[in-house]
This record gives sequence, structure tokens and C-alpha cells, in this order.
Amino acid sequence: MKIVAVTGKIGSGKSTVCRIMCEFGAVHVDADQLAREVLRPGTQAFQEVVETFGEGVLASSGEIDRASLAERVFQDEESLAHLDRITHPEIGRKIAARLKALSAEGAPAALVEAALLGRGEIRFWDALVVVQAPEEVRLDRLLDAGMSKEDALRRIEAQDARLARFPEPYHEIDNGDGLDWTRRQVKSLWQELGDDDIVESENRIQRGCDLD
Repeated sequence: MKIVAVTGKIGSGKSTVCRIMCEFGAVHVDADQLAREVLRPGTQAFQEVVETFGEGVLASSGEIDRASLAERVFQDEESLAHLDRITHPEIGRKIAARLKALSAEGAPAALVEAALLGRGEIRFWDALVVVQAPEEVRLDRLLDAGMSKEDALRRIEAQDARLARFPEPYHEIDNGDGLDWTRRQVKSLWQELGDDDIVESENRIQRGCDLD
């Protein structure tokens, strides 16, 4: 099974690129979705986050309020690093388990979408894809998603500082100039990566690539 890591700065459109790759037969593994599982009430990470950051990060439902937690940690580098230490090892274990299961099922390729690489999430891959877009485009996307400008700029600044450099070698996808342009690049890349069966199949999309 081919393992393709997909990363990029906030707002670059990693999920969009993954969605297109899934049309070509890959299966999506989303580190952010697994992070939600890691922080469910009753887990060790949940307890550690509440003990570290206080009950102010809890929603009325008793679950972690991700927006509140993000606002807290993205204002302080040390807090962000502490959250990483709590969550990333468990996220890494979940990714490894998911990849093992997909390999056993005979999946041709797995996409591991993660903002940060090599910190407990994923330390190995057959190919690394970095999704890029200009900062003004990324900002507009975050605002369209409902984020305040102040919060969006804070997150862009915090994450950009952590992603000053990407591991090499990597393949770059420019996702700043429309979906058609992005799709052409992804198809060309997929052919370059050696997949001989690039077929856009509704069955394959429904089987393993529901990104909603």
C-alpha cells in the first residue's frame, strides 16, 4: 500500500487535494478527525487537557470546546507545545492502527492528512505532498469558514512559524488558483507517483473517501 502524507499551512486546502486524490482510488486518513477522537470525554488526553488548561475549555455538553481550546493555545507557544505533547502520541497510534487495517483490506493507497509531520502523527511515507496557497487566499478561506480576522491571522502566524520548512523531498500542489488548476496538478502527480489505475469511480469514493 502506498502511503502519501499530505500537509500544508492552515487554509491551504489540504482536504480539497485529498478529496481529489480519493477520486483516483486513495483512502483518506485525517489526523484532525482522529484528534477529535483522542479528546473525547473519558480518554486520558481529555483528562490531561482539562487538568492542564482548566474547565474553561469545556463546552456545556462536557466535551472539549475546540474553538475555546484553540483560542487559548494559539496565543501562547508553550501552551501549544504542551497540547502537542498530550495529543500527538495518541494520534500517531491511531494513524498507525488505521494504516494497518487499510493495508490488510488491500487499499491501494492511503492519504495521511496532517498539518504537522514527524511529531507522533506520521514519521514515514512513500511520498510527501505539500499544498500551498498565498496568505491572502488562505485568510479569505478562514474568514469564509466563519473565523474572525483576528483569530485567523493569529493562527496563520502561529502555524507558519512552525512550518517554516517542510521535510524534503516533497511534491508541491498550488491550490491558490481555482479547482480546475488544482485537479490537473493532482492528476499529473498521481500518475507520477506510479498509480496505474487512475479511475474516477463513484463506488471507490463512497467506499473510502467520505470527507464530509
